[in-house]
Amino acid sequence: MLTSLAREQLQSLMPHEGRMCLIDRVVSVSNDSITVVSVISLTGHPLTCDDSLSNYVILEYAAQAAALHISNRKESGFKTGVHVFLAAVKNMNCPVETLRDGSALTIELCCLTISELGAMYEFKAGVSCWPDNQCMSGRFSLMASNEVDVTE
Repeated sequence: MLTSLAREQLQSLMPHEGRMCLIDRVVSVSNDSITVVSVISLTGHPLTCDDSLSNYVILEYAAQAAALHISNRKESGFKTGVHVFLAAVKNMNCPVETLRDGSALTIELCCLTISELGAMYEFKAGVSCWPDNQCMSGRFSLMASNEVDVTE
């Protein structure tokens, strides 16, 4: 069960390694949704720029949460062992510009559709230090590549 896994164990299910694995903990998971939490630490964060962290990196946190969700779904039909890309972002609401050091970031995802070709998620993200807690919401699509090696 994902909710009982330590951060290091979650990393084994992620497409990234080391500091690029951004999810600290899975709060809840079902066949249709997942909620994750990460504590923002600007020190050594791989996506900081000029000692700040843009709110737009929440999309990376959300995509990683989707990867965890897909890995947990039984019979999703989603291809495994292929590269997956963030293909589209829609209806994004982003009232915050940067994330604060030490903030607890909570991301809730709802899977709208999934197939062997990709998946679509609706998400909302909030931080503990922001009024109303919401700092981003929207939808995104993931697309599985048909290519074995997409780096060439």
